[in-house]
Amino acid sequence: ILLGIGCFLLVAKACFVGGVYDTWAPGGGDVRIISAPTLNPLIIFGYVLKSPFGGDGWVISVDNMEDLVGGHIWLGFLCV
Repeated sequence: ILLGIGCFLLVAKACFVGGVYDTWAPGGGDVRIISAPTLNPLIIFGYVLKSPFGGDGWVISVDNMEDLVGGHIWLGFLCV
């Protein structure tokens, strides 16, 4: 339950309270508010189902903040 609450706190921070630092933003990174997190389960759980071997990446292959915040929404619901 505590992990789920922590996930929702990160989502609240990213979407409503000041935003999060996005290292992938143009120009070397910037703090921005995530206005449309990814909620599509095929995209979110596709990161987990990738092969951890070779060049596919795995969970570390998340490449945008919308997917990261959306994953925390899913994880928050699963934990609570």
